[in-house]
Amino acid sequence: MITATRWFDDVLNPEGAEAVTVALPYAGAAGRAFRPLHPYLPDGCALALVDLPGHGRRMSETCLRDAEAVIDGVLDAIGTLGSRRLVLLGYSLGGWLAYEIATRLTEAGTPPAGLIVCGTRAPHHGIGHPPVAHLPAGETFLREAVAMGLASPAMLELPGLADLFATALHADLTVVQSFAFRPRPPLPVPACVVGFDADWLVPEPALRAWDDLCAAPPLHQRLMGGHLAMHDQQEEFGTAIRAGLDHVLGVRKEG
Repeated sequence: MITATRWFDDVLNPEGAEAVTVALPYAGAAGRAFRPLHPYLPDGCALALVDLPGHGRRMSETCLRDAEAVIDGVLDAIGTLGSRRLVLLGYSLGGWLAYEIATRLTEAGTPPAGLIVCGTRAPHHGIGHPPVAHLPAGETFLREAVAMGLASPAMLELPGLADLFATALHADLTVVQSFAFRPRPPLPVPACVVGFDADWLVPEPALRAWDDLCAAPPLHQRLMGGHLAMHDQQEEFGTAIRAGLDHVLGVRKEG
């Protein structure tokens, strides 16, 4: 049985899991953003929801601001999962982290079963928006982030919480700006790329560029909506992730 740890806010479907999907959320979010995926998990597949320091149940901890520190922490946590088949699922910033973790596991001789990235530019295409982490964390910064589509407008509508949200988001966007892409051989594991048709932050060329980083062509899926459409299109997003999991885990469709 897989149990929750400091890095995993929760583990869904832990009993008897033969595979586990480690879910890394977008900037400013906690692992619980992926909870609506629960009904879409294949049999025998658990979902480990990642909370970075300063997020979700770890709100009292100091946020990390360096990509290397985040990657090292998640890699250590993955080491507690045992020998189960591992899928790395990342959304936006989480997609970059998932890719980097997949490459490091591969370099160590323990490649994951697969990679799923959502709303994520191929890392060699840059961040795709003007940097905002140079602004002090606070309401002005948060308004700029919301205006760019990097954060939900709802963050500005909760009295007294704007500064709290801004702290985690500011740290994560600093992580984004500290991320250094390093060219490697194409990733030799199956991959899935989920994009959104109205996401100006991650246009089609930045999604198709994932083909350059994968040894085999990824499964590409496109949904309606903007950068954070996983919340507006929950059923469609869940169905896309299920298709991605079936693809990377090699599940055959009947009929």
